[in-house]
Parts: sequence; C-alpha cells; structure tokens
Amino acid sequence: MTRILTWEEIEAALGGVDLVAEMERAFQAYSEGRAVVPPVGELLLEEPRGEVHIKYGYVREEPGYVVKIASGFPANAELGRSPNDGLMILFDRTTGEPEVILLDGCRLTDLRPAAAGAVMASMEVSAAAAAAEAMEPAVAAAAMCSMEVHEAIACIVEMPKESRKAILE
Repeated sequence: MTRILTWEEIEAALGGVDLVAEMERAFQAYSEGRAVVPPVGELLLEEPRGEVHIKYGYVREEPGYVVKIASGFPANAELGRSPNDGLMILFDRTTGEPEVILLDGCRLTDLRPAAAGAVMASMEVSAAAAAAEAMEPAVAAAAMCSMEVHEAIACIVEMPKESRKAILE
C-alpha cells in the first residue's frame, strides 16, 4: 500500500539523515555514470501564468526510482499562497508500484543548495574551482536533477532501516 507523507512527517524522518553525506553520494553517483537522469519535462501554462517541471531518474544500484513534479504559479502570492509547490513519488524499481508519495511542497529541493554548498565548501578551493570549471552548463543541470532525485531516495530508501520501516509501514 502506498504511504503518503506530509512535510511534517518528512521533516521528522530527516532528523537521522546526513544530507551533506547524501549529497556527496549523489555527486559521486552522477560523476561515475550510475545516475540515470532523462531530460526535464516542462509544461508552460498561459492563463493563469504558471509552469510545471517534471524530473525523474534513478541510481542504478538503488531499489527505487523517483518522479518529482514541481510547479510555480507567481499569482499565488497575491492569494496568500506559496508560489511554489510540488511532490515526489518513490516507486519500486522491480514492480513499478508507488511506495511513498512525499508531499514536500518543494522543501526537499530547498535543502539541496545548502547541502551541495557544504560539499563544495569541504573541497579544497582549487579542486572545487576545477570541478566547477569542468562542468558544462548542461552537465551541471543534469547533476542538479540527479541530486534532487537522489535526495528523495536518500530520505526514504537509504535512511536507517528502523526509520524507513517506521515510514513505510
């Protein structure tokens, strides 16, 4: 049975996850070619003005794959609502069945830049500059998508077994 988690439940589960270490693993998986990240899907809406981005992928040795849907509707601010929203769905890679729906409202995506920045800050300045210079814009964009996908996997699949068991049961 598919479990649906609210941001409050996700946030509680993140307490036992080292996001910087998971980001390092995501960088490594992407650089080693283990992350499968197809091009981003995009839906542009005219009235009301909005956009929807669909990102998806998996890490070859991981048991799941993730589909992320993120939307941006600027006029929501005038309605007292967040202009951004979204969710992630973790599927079983063997059966294709959805395991967990993460109603994170794009908050997991907000954590990514901080974790990525911490990884870069931990590198020697020359190594970080070389890595940034060597990464072409298209590769950098794909790497960021890979990290978002891996983030969702890390939050549920790679967390300590007792935490994962509590969330999935």
